[in-house]
Amino acid sequence: MDDYWKFIFGVQYNANLFFNNEIEYHQIKHEWSSFFCDVFLVRDYATNTLLYDSIDGLVIGLFQQHFKSCSLYPFELLFDESGLNQKIHFDFPIYNYPVAVFKSMGFGWIALIQINEKLKSKEIHPLGDPREFCGVSSSQRASNNQLFTLIRLNEAQEQKAQAFDQHLDWMSYFNHIKANFLENRFNYIDDSGLLIAHNLFIEYHGEKKLSEEDDNPNNLAFSLLQRCIHVYECLSQLHTNYHERPPYPDFIDSHTEQYVEFTEQFETAIINLICHTANDYKNAKVKTKFIPIQKNKYITYEAELEPNIDEFNEDSTEIETLPQKNPDLPITGMRAITTLLILFIVIFLIVYGLFWMMRQYELAKITVITTGLIILLYLWSKK
Repeated sequence: MDDYWKFIFGVQYNANLFFNNEIEYHQIKHEWSSFFCDVFLVRDYATNTLLYDSIDGLVIGLFQQHFKSCSLYPFELLFDESGLNQKIHFDFPIYNYPVAVFKSMGFGWIALIQINEKLKSKEIHPLGDPREFCGVSSSQRASNNQLFTLIRLNEAQEQKAQAFDQHLDWMSYFNHIKANFLENRFNYIDDSGLLIAHNLFIEYHGEKKLSEEDDNPNNLAFSLLQRCIHVYECLSQLHTNYHERPPYPDFIDSHTEQYVEFTEQFETAIINLICHTANDYKNAKVKTKFIPIQKNKYITYEAELEPNIDEFNEDSTEIETLPQKNPDLPITGMRAITTLLILFIVIFLIVYGLFWMMRQYELAKITVITTGLIILLYLWSKK
């Protein structure tokens, strides 16, 4: 999984803020999008004409055409396995990725579809002696660019997108991801705990956040997405670096097909999660109070969703609490004096009873002396 999802997430997030009059036109290009794109081009699907050459130009142009919102959907949901019809001008990717779909009332929906980079067409010759491998600079070496075209969706594709957004229960969705992927036997990352987050962050010369607001409520969608991305990246890195793999690599090697299937399904689930998070993160808010639970070796957090989730039944969620020991009572001064006094009385009674028995009974005297000698001999033998 590459960094494209971060780029398109920033595009979708700020586009909706602009459509809702929450930001100005000069703020449309999100910081995330700037990191992963230097050149942004959108060409006409039929004629290859350049339509837009900037993100803000695209968003403002669609806004003027009465488009009012933007959502993300998996590419495989909107297009079949064969993908798009390859055109002379364009070479479309065939893998799954989040697609930005712009929606309007009465004017249909259009999808922002990626175009693979065109093959380099101009050969670069060195200057002077070819053994020096030097030459003029070329923009063909630039790779941090994004090429797109706009494709209008048909009615069947719009219905698939609408069904994708309906009836999402974040608690049930969280349990599904946890059971099928985070607690899967092929997930050998030790740390699979879930930390409740209030924002999304990416690492790019430091930590960069999605929302500029600092008082956002805790969000289960943000938390789950960051956890899944981290686990997937760790799995990918450990699988390629054999010497850094877990102490049971033979298990993975003996179940290669199942492991490959697991990673492919996990990547698809993350793409779906990215789209759900972008479209519905406002309904995944959680209260600040949550109860930590532990199941097997995985430490997670059962978050209590706010009442705006219709299908969530708070009473039906089973929460296991860890047993806690009762703390010992503190030792006060009066309690210490009382304990010493009782101990002194007991010792005094024992000593006085032995003294009285030795005065009254000769047998008691012999018994005490004999016992004392036996104790002394035992102690002497231990030295």
